[in-house]
Amino acid sequence: MSAPAAYREPNEHNDTSIESQRVRRIIQREVNFIFSAEFERPGAERRILKHSTSQVTARRRRKAPPDVPGHLRHLWEIPLLSPDEETELFRRMNNLKHRSNVLRSRLNPARPNARHMDDIERMLSEATEVRNHIVRANARLVVSIARRFKHAADAFDEMISTGNLVLIKAVERFDYSRGFRFSTYATHSVQRELYRSSGKRQKLRLTEVSTAPEILLESVEDRSDVQGYEEQDRRVDYVRSLIEKVLPERERRVVISRFGLESDTGKTLREIGDVMGLSKERVRQLQLRALKRLQDSAMT
Repeated sequence: MSAPAAYREPNEHNDTSIESQRVRRIIQREVNFIFSAEFERPGAERRILKHSTSQVTARRRRKAPPDVPGHLRHLWEIPLLSPDEETELFRRMNNLKHRSNVLRSRLNPARPNARHMDDIERMLSEATEVRNHIVRANARLVVSIARRFKHAADAFDEMISTGNLVLIKAVERFDYSRGFRFSTYATHSVQRELYRSSGKRQKLRLTEVSTAPEILLESVEDRSDVQGYEEQDRRVDYVRSLIEKVLPERERRVVISRFGLESDTGKTLREIGDVMGLSKERVRQLQLRALKRLQDSAMT
């Protein structure tokens, strides 16, 4: 015996309600992507989506540096992406979002097309999968940057968490069509946020003045393997070694105190002067002279 109509109607009503909620959720979902004119060229979908993320292979594996915590060492087992692989993944991710957005614009909330909603959700899910692939392949970059904060008051794991959030946002905002490596863009974003969150702007300023950003970061732009990240660490350590080798004792004391290289915070010119028995203006002169020496040595 079939169930009475009165018994079936609530289910039909519920089905309609569920579909209404689903279409509202799809329409209200924020989807950000980087548009490219190639997405609208004939045959773009076939060319761009012919490779799945599982086909993106990796060949470069390195052991984690000895000072990396055990729970993060597995990141060095995740393959890095070649420039071509990186471009393909960013192209695919943004194209999937673009196509889903086109379908969203055609949805009628009053009479939603179930097949279109299925396609939209599938494409957004695939785009998220590609994004996560890119994030995993670059996660060691966050650790590499965080390792430089030897005197930071923030917990190391908290810095990693912050850096990972910045990395995810960087993937969403990166314009692959400009021809730059993602690692260069992500390095600037993660490094800037970690310095800001840990209150180490002065250390960043010292690094920029004494080495110039292109000296510190150009290796990441030109390399597609882990050596690019390790080279950054070596260059930062190089700046520290310059301070010890190049600067006379008074200038070294000024720089170390001014930029908080052996404490959590830097000191003001007046505070340094009081300790060293010098005027504020004299400390400023010593600082400028020291930074000039460091810059000249770094450029040779």
